[in-house]
Amino acid sequence: MKKLLVPTDFSAEAASALKVAAYIAKKTGAEIILFNVIEMALPVDYYRAPVGDLATLPIPTDNSVQMKALKEMKQQLKALEHQLSEQEIKCKSEVDVDVDNVFKDISEVIAKREDVDLIIMGSKGASGLSEVLIGSNTERVVRYAKTPVLTVKSMEDNFKISQIVYSTDFEETSPVIVKKAKEIAALFGAHLCLLYVNTPNYFISNQDINLKFEKLVTEYHITNYSTHIYNDFNEEKGILHFTKEIGGDLIIMPTNGRTGLSHLINGSITENIVNHTSVPVLSLNMGKISK
Repeated sequence: MKKLLVPTDFSAEAASALKVAAYIAKKTGAEIILFNVIEMALPVDYYRAPVGDLATLPIPTDNSVQMKALKEMKQQLKALEHQLSEQEIKCKSEVDVDVDNVFKDISEVIAKREDVDLIIMGSKGASGLSEVLIGSNTERVVRYAKTPVLTVKSMEDNFKISQIVYSTDFEETSPVIVKKAKEIAALFGAHLCLLYVNTPNYFISNQDINLKFEKLVTEYHITNYSTHIYNDFNEEKGILHFTKEIGGDLIIMPTNGRTGLSHLINGSITENIVNHTSVPVLSLNMGKISK
């Protein structure tokens, strides 16, 4: 890994993400890019103008409140840069002013411009009605990003990864994603727990599952692993329950990156896992990750 992108809003969750990034940077020699976006409020004219006229209106640049916020943000980022440099970690920071969507800026513009290998983000999680109505920028980055995304909740100083849960349904196995799972396991010297959650609606016999595991391991030359079949009512519950039972330190999951109506109808198991576990989750978008 050469570059790690850490979006920060200076919250406790963002601080946890930065601790993880620092740990990975020390192990790999990667550079950390600290990133923050200030959302710019548009003047009333923007909201009154017909849609076709929006492109002709100039973006405001004289908002004193936002300019002050921008200056303060840069100072805070420079302070974090200094802390990382004291640990002999390469680091730089960027601040963008955005009038559209923060999550798109993080997941598409910056990741592409900097050729980032991994995005590391803090996440508070959500549940119930707030999860449906509000969501989070982290969820959206997980959904849209072309780069692997590692989400982190709270984290103690003794960060370690020794047991990795890699859940598969065998139907949409991607060579790129299996390669990433192997790379992460090798980076931490971790044991890879290959998991299949057997559910009532998609029941498969243990014999057939073991044959699929054998094919997966052979085809992708996986080492330092164990295979696990876990029975539960649905895949999400099975992953969460299994990870808790074995004391897993990281969950690796592919995501299909559904958007729009498809996402509202089908949802995303990966995003639900991110919301409902305290364990870090590495998500990889099957339709977008190419290296």
